[in-house]
Amino acid sequence: MKPVISVLIQRSACIFSIMVICFYLAGCASPPPMIQEPVKRYFEVDTSLDTVWKSSVQALVEKGVIISIIDKENCLIVVEEMLDGGAFQRTTAEKAYFYSGLARVSLLFTDQGEKGTGININSVLQGFTGRYNYYVTSNGALEKDYFLLIQNNLPVRKTYKWLEDSDGKTDAENRGEKKTNVQEESAPKDRQ
Repeated sequence: MKPVISVLIQRSACIFSIMVICFYLAGCASPPPMIQEPVKRYFEVDTSLDTVWKSSVQALVEKGVIISIIDKENCLIVVEEMLDGGAFQRTTAEKAYFYSGLARVSLLFTDQGEKGTGININSVLQGFTGRYNYYVTSNGALEKDYFLLIQNNLPVRKTYKWLEDSDGKTDAENRGEKKTNVQEESAPKDRQ
C-alpha cells in the first residue's frame, strides 16, 4: 500500500509542476507589440513660433479636446481626448479590443529661428477593455493626426496670377477702368 501512495503523490507533483510551467510560459508567450517603424514624434513647419502657437490653440479648441495645460512661456500644451473603441484601436499597436480609451497628448513647440518651428508630439494611451484599464503603445497614428491638424490650420498666403495686374493697380481700380471702357464702346457712333 505504501508504494501506491508514493506513485500517486509523484504523479500529482509531476502534473502540478507541469501546470505551473505551462502557466508561466503562457504569461511569457505574448511578446510586447512590435511596430515596423519607429513612431515619428518630431515634426517641423516653416512658420514662426507665434503663428504656430496661435493656430494650434485655435485648432485644438475647434476640435473640442480638453486642454489641461497651456503654458505659452514654455511653449507646452497638454490635451486629453476620449476616443471610442474603433478610433482608439486605430491608434494602438496592441491587438486587443477596447470599448474606449483616453489619449493624453503633449505638444512642445521649439523655435528653430529661420527654419521655422519644431513640434514634439508625445502621447500616453489608456484603453478600457470593459473590465480593466491598460496603458498601451501608440502606433504613431495619433501623433500624425495632431500634426496634420496643426499643419492644416496654419495660415497660408495664396497668390493668384490672374488677380495680379502688371501695372500694379488694385482690383477696384481695374474694375473702374473696365466699366469706362465698356461705356465708351457701347456709346452710339456718329454715322456719316
